[in-house]
Amino acid sequence: MLSMNKWCTKDKVEKLPDSAKNLLVMELQNHNEKLAAENAKLVKLIETQNEIIRLKSTEPYIPSSEQTAYLFDEMELLADMVTDNDTKEVTVKEHKRKVSHKIKELPENTPITVVDHTKNAPDTYTAENGYVYKRTDDKVVDKIGFIPAKYYLERHLYPQYSLKDFEPEKEERRTIVLWENEKTDVLSAAPSLIAKTVIKKYADALPLYRQEAIFKREGVEISRQTLSNWLLKYSELLNPLKERFKYYLLKSPLINQDETPVQVLHLEKSKPSKTHFMFVRVGTACPDTGKERVIVQYTFIANRKIETLSQDSDLYNSYIMTDGLRGYLGLDKHLNCWVHAVRGIKKYLKINKKSSDARHITAIVGKLYIIEKDLRKKYAADKITRAEFISERKTETQKVFEELKQFLDKTKGDYTPRSPMGTAINYFYTYWDSLIRYPECFESSPDNNRAENSIRPFTLGRKNWLFCVSEAGADASAMYYSLIETAKANKLNTFDYVWYIMMKAPSCKTDADWDQLMPWAVTEDNIANLHETRDRAKPDPDRTKKYIIRGSRR
Repeated sequence: MLSMNKWCTKDKVEKLPDSAKNLLVMELQNHNEKLAAENAKLVKLIETQNEIIRLKSTEPYIPSSEQTAYLFDEMELLADMVTDNDTKEVTVKEHKRKVSHKIKELPENTPITVVDHTKNAPDTYTAENGYVYKRTDDKVVDKIGFIPAKYYLERHLYPQYSLKDFEPEKEERRTIVLWENEKTDVLSAAPSLIAKTVIKKYADALPLYRQEAIFKREGVEISRQTLSNWLLKYSELLNPLKERFKYYLLKSPLINQDETPVQVLHLEKSKPSKTHFMFVRVGTACPDTGKERVIVQYTFIANRKIETLSQDSDLYNSYIMTDGLRGYLGLDKHLNCWVHAVRGIKKYLKINKKSSDARHITAIVGKLYIIEKDLRKKYAADKITRAEFISERKTETQKVFEELKQFLDKTKGDYTPRSPMGTAINYFYTYWDSLIRYPECFESSPDNNRAENSIRPFTLGRKNWLFCVSEAGADASAMYYSLIETAKANKLNTFDYVWYIMMKAPSCKTDADWDQLMPWAVTEDNIANLHETRDRAKPDPDRTKKYIIRGSRR
């Protein structure tokens, strides 16, 4: 368009010969056509971007009525937690009405079994203030139990005492019930029903509002608020078990750990925090019995600072396997994951499949897994001892490390430091010492897959909600994920293990009691006794009325 720009004034154009004028007109037409084509492309691009924005802002699988209510982990959906069966007053358009959250009824032919807590209970009970209570009729608490595909009534008996010389004016309780743990004993949910709710939510990623609909379809009306209340009550009960998990975790010769973001909505700030994480640690021990003992513990943490990630480091002096975070480099006995080490190399192969350097590096690293597989197979077949395993693995892997280091030294000069391949190669140099240390630890493998696999259920379940409302709710979720993933890691039936814990936890008072709930302490007979109690539930042939379930009331 230089010629057009040169002759673009009106006076000069009029002086041009006809041939030049025709040429200028053609140039102008071509220029206008190009502008029109470019304008059309821009219009099309804007339309496409607008469509993408509209698509991204639409929840394709969630009805509009649910988009706001279920953005949260609804175990703590209601900050003002309702009690198990009470009613409360709520304001609705400047008038008050009562909202009931009770479980309505069970049919008259519901099977019933009795769990007796009154064995060896004395005839009298002396309170701390010296008052003597006389044993009366035992306190009866009816709870809903759970059998797959059907429900049963679980009747719990607790010793109850009445004051011999009751004087109403002295404000003394007329009766006392010897609960195992009053907060959970008074609930109308039996341990099996709690276990079912936990498994459906945290193992099957089934939100409470969907469970509410399923209960209703099965003929039992239990609100999501009631379910939430149950889970929160039991999570408080299990705090001592969380400490015992931590105790055994820190006794492990190896801890695999990982973290993933979780947003917590602080209502007073009216915006979600982006600095919170769910922290997972997997403690692995192989005692003389030859069986692995594994503890998987989820912990809600406020940030990913090194002092947070290395919490309890003063109580732990064994090996820690992590992903690539520079903050971990200062840890003693730090192991780094080889899967993360080659991740940059594999990404480079996606954009340059013919890269011989990238292929060669992945082939060398692959030798580590061949060595690991062969030696583990020998150890499992009792062909080598534990000490021989460690010695042979050190010798064989050292050859691979030397081969890889030599190739990296020769290759790194061919790539700029900030190029994809240069960045991937520099990763090895940054974490080299922690990468080559894993052969020292018998329990370790070349990667951090134990932690990765343990945290995956949380990342998948998180797709059902966007935020946790509070830190207390996130802590409760962490406890339940810990139970389920620990059961999986120890090859236990997750429902049976959670059920057993919910059944026994109310009576646990000492560390020794809680230790009996460790996965390796739970026997087949323990689980069989649970099933036996449930299976002996039979309908009362004389019952003609439906059961009204409200838990316990004073």
